[in-house]
Amino acid sequence: MDNQHEEQDLRALRALTNDALLENTRKLVENERRITTGVLHHLAEIERRRAYAKSGHSSLWDYAVDELKYSRDAAYRRTTAMRALRERPGLEDKIKAGVLSVSTVSQIQSFFRAEQNQANKVYSEAQKEEIFKKCENKSSREVTRELLEFSPLAIRVQKERAVSENRTVISFIADAALVGKIHRVRDLGAARLKNPASYPELVDFMSEVTLDEIDPLRRPAPKVVPIASNPASQAGQGRSIPQALRTQIWQKYGGRCAFTDPRTGKRCNATFGLEIEHCEPHAFGGSSTDPGNLRLLCRHHNQWQAIQSYGLAKMEPFLKQKK
Repeated sequence: MDNQHEEQDLRALRALTNDALLENTRKLVENERRITTGVLHHLAEIERRRAYAKSGHSSLWDYAVDELKYSRDAAYRRTTAMRALRERPGLEDKIKAGVLSVSTVSQIQSFFRAEQNQANKVYSEAQKEEIFKKCENKSSREVTRELLEFSPLAIRVQKERAVSENRTVISFIADAALVGKIHRVRDLGAARLKNPASYPELVDFMSEVTLDEIDPLRRPAPKVVPIASNPASQAGQGRSIPQALRTQIWQKYGGRCAFTDPRTGKRCNATFGLEIEHCEPHAFGGSSTDPGNLRLLCRHHNQWQAIQSYGLAKMEPFLKQKK
C-alpha cells in the first residue's frame, strides 16, 4: 500500500508545472525550517527533564544518535544549536526565515565554547549579537572567515579522527605552559622511555602513571565491607562513603554506569563522569555504608534519579548550575 501511495505521489509531482513545482518546494522548505525549530524545542525540553536518561542513554547527544538516528555530526549540530536557541530565543525567527541555518548557529555556539574553555575568553551579549549578525546568510566557510577576525579558535584546534580500526589521529594546539609540562614529564621520565622523542610513547607513559594514581579498577580489591543490618546503627551517619567501599562499588560495576532501562534491559555502560549514587537517598534515611544501597552512575543518570526522588522543580536550579 505504501508503494502505491509513493507511486501516486511521484506521478502527481511529475505532473506539476514548473511554477507549481518551485512554489511547492519553497513551502516545503519553510515547513522544514519550522519543523527543525520544533525539534530543537523538543530536545531542549528532553534535556531539561533529563528524559533521555529514562531509556538508558548517557546524554542527549547519545539519545539523538541512538534513538533518533541522527549521524554523530547532525546530532552535535542540533544539540549545540538547541542550547544557543535556549540562550537567545530571537534566533528562532532567523532560522525559520533561513537567515541563519542550524549549522551556522551550531558553528558559532561551538566557537563561543572554545573561546571560553581554551582561551578563557567570554563574549558580552552585544558582541555575540554582532557575531550572529555578521554571519547571516553566509556559508560555513564565510562564517569561519568572519570568526577568524575575532580569534584563531574559529578553526578547529582539537581533532580526533580514526584512520583505521585500531589507529586514531589526535591533534590539538597546546599553549606554552602545557608544552612546558609535557617536556618536564619527558625529562623526568626519560630513563623509563625507550624513545623520549616519541609523543605516542610519552602520552602512553603519562596515561599509565595517571591511571595508576586515580583509576579505582587498578587498586587492590578492598576487604569486603559488611552490610549494616541494624537501622539503628546507621543513625547519625553522614553522606561520606568510606574509600574502601567506594573502590568496592567501582569494581563491582566494572567502572561503568549501572543504570538499566527496566523496559528494554538496555544498560547505559557510560564511563565518563561516574558518581556513586545512594539507591535510597541519604535524605530519606539511605545508608552510606551499605554496599547494597550504593551503585555507580554517570552524571546524567545520577541527575535523573535525583529528579525521580526530589522532583524536577526542586532539582532544576541545581541542574542549571551544572551545565
